[in-house]
Order: sequence, then structure tokens, then C-alpha cells
Amino acid sequence: MKISLHAMRIMAGYTVEEAAEHCGISAGEYMAYEEDSREIPLHAARKIRKLYGIPLDLLFAGTEKDYIAIMRKQAG
Repeated sequence: MKISLHAMRIMAGYTVEEAAEHCGISAGEYMAYEEDSREIPLHAARKIRKLYGIPLDLLFAGTEKDYIAIMRKQAG
């Protein structure tokens, strides 16, 4: 099972600004990664992994729109 960056942030109870600050990146950069996680550079991915305490292979690599479509299909 994969999880989106957006879902991880919500489950952890962080705002975009809080998550971005923990990762040492701008809120705009963090939002861009939530919208399309295919473009996360390794340095940011490592910080995100550390923030959420999960292995990177659990992070869905794609757009948030694609993730939602997949989850709806699986639930369906």
C-alpha cells in the first residue's frame, strides 16, 4: 500500500507551512511535491522520510490526482 505525501501530512496533523519548515523547504516547494511527488529531490525526500518516520518506498510517486483515482478504483 502506498500513501500520498498529502495524506501523510494530514495524518500527522501538520499544516503545509509546518511540514515545510520541518523539512527546511518553502511551503510552495512542499505544496508542489504534494501535487506531484515524482519530482522530489533526494535531499527533500530524506527530510520528508525523517519527518514522517516512514520508508520512502511507501510514498506514492505521482500526482495527487492519480493517487485519488487509484484509491477510488481500489475501494470500488
